[in-house]
Amino acid sequence: MPFITAIIPVYKEPTRALRTVLGLLACDRGPHELEIVVVDDGSGDDTAEQLRVDLKGRARVVAHNSNRGRVEARNTGMREAQGELLLFLDADCVPVDRGYLIAHAAQVGPGRCSSGVVRTTGTDFWAKYQRRAAARRLRAAGVATFTSANVMMARDDAMAVGGFDPAYRGYGFEDRDFALRLTAAGVNIAFNTGAVVTHEAPLDLSTVCAKMADAGGANSRLFSQRHPAPYAALGYASLDARMHPWLRAIHPFTEPVRRFVLRRGDGLLQTSRLPFRLRALLAGIMSGLSFLHGSADDASRIASNASR
Repeated sequence: MPFITAIIPVYKEPTRALRTVLGLLACDRGPHELEIVVVDDGSGDDTAEQLRVDLKGRARVVAHNSNRGRVEARNTGMREAQGELLLFLDADCVPVDRGYLIAHAAQVGPGRCSSGVVRTTGTDFWAKYQRRAAARRLRAAGVATFTSANVMMARDDAMAVGGFDPAYRGYGFEDRDFALRLTAAGVNIAFNTGAVVTHEAPLDLSTVCAKMADAGGANSRLFSQRHPAPYAALGYASLDARMHPWLRAIHPFTEPVRRFVLRRGDGLLQTSRLPFRLRALLAGIMSGLSFLHGSADDASRIASNASR
Protein backbone atom coordinates (compact mmCIF):
# COMPACT_ATOMS: atom_id res chain seq x y z
CA MET A 1 0.00 0.00 0.00
CA PRO A 2 1.16 3.59 -0.59
CA PHE A 3 3.59 5.25 1.77
CA ILE A 4 2.33 8.62 3.11
CA THR A 5 4.60 11.59 3.78
CA ALA A 6 3.05 14.42 5.79
CA ILE A 7 4.68 17.81 5.18
CA ILE A 8 4.24 20.47 7.87
CA PRO A 9 5.83 23.92 7.44
CA VAL A 10 6.43 25.83 10.66
CA TYR A 11 7.66 29.29 11.55
CA LYS A 12 8.27 30.16 15.21
CA GLU A 13 5.41 28.00 16.47
CA PRO A 14 7.02 24.83 17.89
CA THR A 15 4.28 24.17 20.46
CA ARG A 16 1.52 24.40 17.89
CA ALA A 17 3.44 22.26 15.39
CA LEU A 18 4.05 19.66 18.10
CA ARG A 19 0.28 19.35 18.70
CA THR A 20 -0.24 18.81 14.98
CA VAL A 21 2.43 16.10 14.76
CA LEU A 22 1.13 14.32 17.86
CA GLY A 23 -2.38 14.45 16.38
CA LEU A 24 -1.12 12.78 13.22
CA LEU A 25 0.77 10.12 15.15
CA ALA A 26 -2.44 9.26 17.01
CA CYS A 27 -4.27 8.52 13.74
CA ASP A 28 -4.92 5.02 12.44
CA ARG A 29 -2.71 4.23 9.45
CA GLY A 30 -4.34 1.05 8.24
CA PRO A 31 -1.95 -0.61 5.76
CA HIS A 32 -0.06 2.62 5.10
CA GLU A 33 3.37 3.61 6.30
CA LEU A 34 3.72 7.20 7.54
CA GLU A 35 6.61 9.61 7.75
CA ILE A 36 6.31 13.19 8.97
CA VAL A 37 8.58 15.94 7.68
CA VAL A 38 8.48 19.22 9.60
CA VAL A 39 10.14 22.12 7.76
CA ASP A 40 11.30 24.99 9.95
CA ASP A 41 11.27 27.96 7.60
CA GLY A 42 14.20 29.88 9.05
CA SER A 43 12.57 30.78 12.36
CA GLY A 44 15.88 32.17 13.62
CA ASP A 45 15.36 30.77 17.09
CA ASP A 46 15.35 27.32 18.72
CA THR A 47 12.17 26.12 16.98
CA ALA A 48 13.88 23.32 15.03
CA GLU A 49 15.95 22.11 17.98
CA GLN A 50 12.99 22.21 20.35
CA LEU A 51 10.92 20.11 17.94
CA ARG A 52 13.74 17.59 17.53
CA VAL A 53 13.95 17.21 21.31
CA ASP A 54 10.19 16.98 21.85
CA LEU A 55 9.52 14.62 18.94
CA LYS A 56 12.31 12.18 19.86
CA GLY A 57 12.77 10.92 16.31
CA ARG A 58 9.07 10.42 15.61
CA ALA A 59 9.26 13.04 12.83
CA ARG A 60 12.07 14.38 10.69
CA VAL A 61 12.83 18.09 11.21
CA VAL A 62 14.43 19.98 8.32
CA ALA A 63 15.49 23.60 8.79
CA HIS A 64 16.03 26.45 6.33
CA ASN A 65 18.94 28.77 7.14
CA SER A 66 16.73 31.78 6.39
CA ASN A 67 13.05 32.52 6.02
CA ARG A 68 12.02 31.67 2.44
CA GLY A 69 8.23 31.59 2.76
CA ARG A 70 5.73 28.78 3.03
CA VAL A 71 5.92 27.90 -0.69
CA GLU A 72 9.61 27.06 -0.39
CA ALA A 73 8.98 25.23 2.88
CA ARG A 74 6.41 22.97 1.24
CA ASN A 75 8.68 22.37 -1.75
CA THR A 76 11.53 21.46 0.58
CA GLY A 77 9.21 18.95 2.24
CA MET A 78 8.36 17.49 -1.18
CA ARG A 79 12.02 17.03 -2.02
CA GLU A 80 12.64 15.32 1.32
CA ALA A 81 9.56 13.09 1.07
CA GLN A 82 9.90 9.36 0.55
CA GLY A 83 6.18 8.61 0.24
CA GLU A 84 4.09 8.01 -2.86
CA LEU A 85 1.32 10.12 -1.29
CA LEU A 86 1.93 13.64 0.02
CA LEU A 87 -0.13 15.20 2.78
CA PHE A 88 0.23 18.97 3.11
CA LEU A 89 -0.87 20.13 6.55
CA ASP A 90 -0.46 23.49 8.26
CA ALA A 91 1.19 23.63 11.67
CA ASP A 92 -1.98 24.98 13.29
CA CYS A 93 -4.30 22.24 11.97
CA VAL A 94 -4.96 19.09 14.03
CA PRO A 95 -6.86 15.97 12.84
CA VAL A 96 -10.18 15.60 14.64
CA ASP A 97 -10.37 11.79 14.67
CA ARG A 98 -8.26 8.67 14.25
CA GLY A 99 -9.67 7.89 10.78
CA TYR A 100 -8.23 11.04 9.23
CA LEU A 101 -5.32 9.52 7.29
CA ILE A 102 -7.33 6.54 6.04
CA ALA A 103 -10.13 8.85 4.85
CA HIS A 104 -7.67 10.95 2.85
CA ALA A 105 -5.77 7.99 1.38
CA ALA A 106 -8.97 6.24 0.28
CA GLN A 107 -9.73 9.11 -2.08
CA VAL A 108 -6.23 9.59 -3.56
CA GLY A 109 -4.68 7.93 -6.58
CA PRO A 110 -3.12 8.92 -9.89
CA GLY A 111 -5.08 11.93 -11.07
CA ARG A 112 -7.13 12.14 -7.85
CA CYS A 113 -6.49 14.68 -5.09
CA SER A 114 -8.26 14.79 -1.70
CA SER A 115 -8.92 18.27 -0.28
CA GLY A 116 -10.04 17.99 3.33
CA VAL A 117 -12.12 20.10 5.68
CA VAL A 118 -10.56 22.86 7.78
CA ARG A 119 -12.97 23.34 10.66
CA THR A 120 -12.96 26.30 13.02
CA THR A 121 -14.25 25.66 16.51
CA GLY A 122 -15.51 28.23 18.98
CA THR A 123 -18.40 30.66 19.15
CA ASP A 124 -16.68 34.02 18.71
CA PHE A 125 -17.16 36.22 15.65
CA TRP A 126 -14.14 34.99 13.69
CA ALA A 127 -15.03 31.33 14.17
CA LYS A 128 -18.50 31.96 12.77
CA TYR A 129 -17.11 34.14 9.97
CA GLN A 130 -14.65 31.43 8.89
CA ARG A 131 -17.36 28.77 8.92
CA ARG A 132 -19.50 30.91 6.63
CA ALA A 133 -16.55 31.45 4.26
CA ALA A 134 -15.86 27.70 4.21
CA ALA A 135 -19.50 27.02 3.32
CA ARG A 136 -19.23 29.41 0.35
CA ARG A 137 -16.12 27.61 -0.92
CA LEU A 138 -17.89 24.27 -0.63
CA ARG A 139 -20.81 25.53 -2.71
CA ALA A 140 -18.34 26.74 -5.36
CA ALA A 141 -16.73 23.24 -5.46
CA GLY A 142 -13.71 22.21 -7.57
CA VAL A 143 -10.60 24.37 -7.26
CA ALA A 144 -12.34 26.59 -4.69
CA THR A 145 -12.27 23.74 -2.15
CA PHE A 146 -8.49 23.26 -2.47
CA THR A 147 -6.41 24.27 0.53
CA SER A 148 -2.80 23.37 1.21
CA ALA A 149 -3.68 23.51 4.92
CA ASN A 150 -5.21 20.03 4.52
CA VAL A 151 -4.74 18.21 1.22
CA MET A 152 -3.38 14.84 0.05
CA MET A 153 -2.27 13.93 -3.47
CA ALA A 154 -0.04 11.56 -5.37
CA ARG A 155 3.58 12.65 -5.26
CA ASP A 156 3.90 12.05 -9.01
CA ASP A 157 1.03 14.47 -9.70
CA ALA A 158 2.57 17.17 -7.51
CA MET A 159 6.01 16.75 -9.05
CA ALA A 160 4.62 16.69 -12.62
CA VAL A 161 3.47 20.31 -12.26
CA GLY A 162 6.62 21.41 -10.43
CA GLY A 163 5.13 21.71 -6.95
CA PHE A 164 4.25 25.12 -5.54
CA ASP A 165 5.59 28.04 -7.54
CA PRO A 166 8.33 29.88 -5.58
CA ALA A 167 7.54 33.05 -7.54
CA TYR A 168 4.72 33.50 -5.01
CA ARG A 169 6.24 35.16 -1.97
CA GLY A 170 4.37 36.09 1.18
CA TYR A 171 0.67 35.40 1.59
CA GLY A 172 -1.97 34.48 -0.95
CA PHE A 173 -2.78 32.82 -4.29
CA GLU A 174 -0.08 30.13 -4.30
CA ASP A 175 -2.72 27.54 -3.34
CA ARG A 176 -5.05 28.46 -6.19
CA ASP A 177 -2.19 28.64 -8.69
CA PHE A 178 -1.10 25.13 -7.69
CA ALA A 179 -4.68 23.86 -7.88
CA LEU A 180 -5.22 25.35 -11.34
CA ARG A 181 -2.01 23.78 -12.64
CA LEU A 182 -3.06 20.42 -11.18
CA THR A 183 -6.48 20.55 -12.83
CA ALA A 184 -4.90 21.63 -16.13
CA ALA A 185 -2.75 18.49 -15.89
CA GLY A 186 -5.86 16.35 -15.51
CA VAL A 187 -5.93 15.96 -11.71
CA ASN A 188 -9.40 15.85 -10.20
CA ILE A 189 -9.69 17.79 -6.92
CA ALA A 190 -12.40 16.26 -4.75
CA PHE A 191 -13.69 17.67 -1.47
CA ASN A 192 -13.36 15.07 1.28
CA THR A 193 -15.72 15.55 4.23
CA GLY A 194 -14.15 12.58 6.04
CA ALA A 195 -10.69 14.19 6.37
CA VAL A 196 -11.23 16.95 8.94
CA VAL A 197 -8.80 19.13 10.88
CA THR A 198 -9.43 21.88 13.38
CA HIS A 199 -7.74 25.22 12.75
CA GLU A 200 -6.32 26.37 16.08
CA ALA A 201 -4.78 29.75 15.25
CA PRO A 202 -6.70 32.69 16.80
CA LEU A 203 -7.72 35.53 14.49
CA ASP A 204 -8.34 39.23 14.88
CA LEU A 205 -9.11 42.05 12.48
CA SER A 206 -5.50 43.28 12.28
CA THR A 207 -4.21 39.81 11.34
CA VAL A 208 -6.88 39.26 8.70
CA CYS A 209 -6.35 42.70 7.14
CA ALA A 210 -2.56 42.32 7.14
CA LYS A 211 -2.91 39.06 5.21
CA MET A 212 -5.31 40.65 2.72
CA ALA A 213 -2.98 43.61 2.17
CA ASP A 214 -0.10 41.19 1.58
CA ALA A 215 -2.22 39.17 -0.87
CA GLY A 216 -3.10 42.37 -2.74
CA GLY A 217 0.57 42.94 -3.57
CA ALA A 218 2.87 41.05 -5.91
CA ASN A 219 1.17 37.65 -5.47
CA SER A 220 -2.18 38.83 -6.82
CA ARG A 221 -0.43 40.63 -9.69
CA LEU A 222 1.35 37.40 -10.66
CA PHE A 223 -1.83 35.34 -10.35
CA SER A 224 -3.85 37.82 -12.41
CA GLN A 225 -1.27 37.70 -15.20
CA ARG A 226 -1.17 33.91 -15.29
CA HIS A 227 -4.86 33.19 -14.60
CA PRO A 228 -6.88 36.26 -15.64
CA ALA A 229 -10.26 34.53 -15.92
CA PRO A 230 -10.13 32.81 -12.48
CA TYR A 231 -8.83 36.05 -10.95
CA ALA A 232 -11.84 37.94 -12.28
CA ALA A 233 -14.22 35.14 -11.23
CA LEU A 234 -12.90 35.27 -7.67
CA GLY A 235 -13.87 38.95 -7.48
CA TYR A 236 -10.42 40.31 -6.73
CA ALA A 237 -10.11 42.13 -10.06
CA SER A 238 -12.83 44.56 -9.00
CA LEU A 239 -10.65 45.61 -6.02
CA ASP A 240 -7.34 45.77 -7.89
CA ALA A 241 -5.97 49.31 -8.07
CA ARG A 242 -3.52 48.26 -10.79
CA MET A 243 -6.47 47.53 -13.08
CA HIS A 244 -8.66 50.49 -12.14
CA PRO A 245 -7.10 53.98 -12.00
CA TRP A 246 -10.15 55.32 -10.12
CA LEU A 247 -9.32 52.98 -7.22
CA ARG A 248 -5.83 54.46 -7.05
CA ALA A 249 -7.46 57.89 -6.98
CA ILE A 250 -9.70 57.11 -4.00
CA HIS A 251 -7.08 55.12 -2.08
CA PRO A 252 -5.66 58.21 -0.28
CA PHE A 253 -9.15 58.79 1.13
CA THR A 254 -10.07 55.21 2.00
CA GLU A 255 -6.77 54.37 3.68
CA PRO A 256 -7.19 56.72 6.69
CA VAL A 257 -10.66 55.24 7.26
CA ARG A 258 -9.26 51.71 7.10
CA ARG A 259 -6.53 52.54 9.62
CA PHE A 260 -9.04 54.21 11.95
CA VAL A 261 -11.32 51.15 11.94
CA LEU A 262 -8.34 48.83 12.41
CA ARG A 263 -7.53 50.53 15.71
CA ARG A 264 -11.04 49.99 17.06
CA GLY A 265 -12.76 47.44 14.87
CA ASP A 266 -12.04 44.09 16.52
CA GLY A 267 -13.87 44.98 19.69
CA LEU A 268 -16.84 46.06 17.61
CA LEU A 269 -16.82 42.78 15.69
CA GLN A 270 -16.68 40.69 18.84
CA THR A 271 -19.62 42.42 20.53
CA SER A 272 -22.93 40.58 20.46
CA ARG A 273 -24.94 43.80 20.52
CA LEU A 274 -24.72 44.11 16.73
CA PRO A 275 -26.32 41.59 14.35
CA PHE A 276 -23.82 39.08 12.97
CA ARG A 277 -24.64 40.00 9.37
CA LEU A 278 -23.73 43.63 10.05
CA ARG A 279 -20.44 42.64 11.68
CA ALA A 280 -19.68 40.25 8.81
CA LEU A 281 -20.35 43.06 6.34
CA LEU A 282 -17.88 45.30 8.21
CA ALA A 283 -15.24 42.53 8.19
CA GLY A 284 -15.78 42.02 4.46
CA ILE A 285 -15.44 45.74 3.74
CA MET A 286 -12.24 45.93 5.78
CA SER A 287 -10.83 42.88 3.99
CA GLY A 288 -11.64 44.45 0.62
CA LEU A 289 -10.11 47.80 1.57
CA SER A 290 -6.98 46.00 2.76
CA PHE A 291 -6.66 44.17 -0.55
CA LEU A 292 -7.13 47.51 -2.33
CA HIS A 293 -4.40 49.00 -0.13
CA GLY A 294 -1.99 46.20 -1.04
CA SER A 295 -2.67 46.55 -4.76
CA ALA A 296 -2.37 50.36 -4.61
CA ASP A 297 0.99 50.11 -2.86
CA ASP A 298 2.14 47.60 -5.47
CA ALA A 299 0.98 49.93 -8.27
CA SER A 300 3.02 52.74 -6.71
CA ARG A 301 6.11 50.55 -6.55
CA ILE A 302 5.69 49.57 -10.20
CA ALA A 303 5.35 53.23 -11.23
CA SER A 304 8.35 54.23 -9.12
CA ASN A 305 10.54 51.50 -10.62
CA ALA A 306 9.43 52.45 -14.16
CA SER A 307 10.44 56.09 -13.62
CA ARG A 308 14.00 55.27 -12.57
